[in-house]
Amino acid sequence: MHNTPNRLLAYALLALSMALVGSYVALSKPLVAALPVLLLAWMRFGIGAVPCRTG
Repeated sequence: MHNTPNRLLAYALLALSMALVGSYVALSKPLVAALPVLLLAWMRFGIGAVPCRTG
């Protein structure tokens, strides 16, 4: 099984993305109180675009 490191990397990236989404959901209410909703939406799309550009 020579693709085990790839599988471990995939699981690590999946866990990291789930943690990022979970933290965004948990922080969405305080962030909306501090920042405009449109700015939060742009920030979310910007964060999501970073892996697309570097991958």
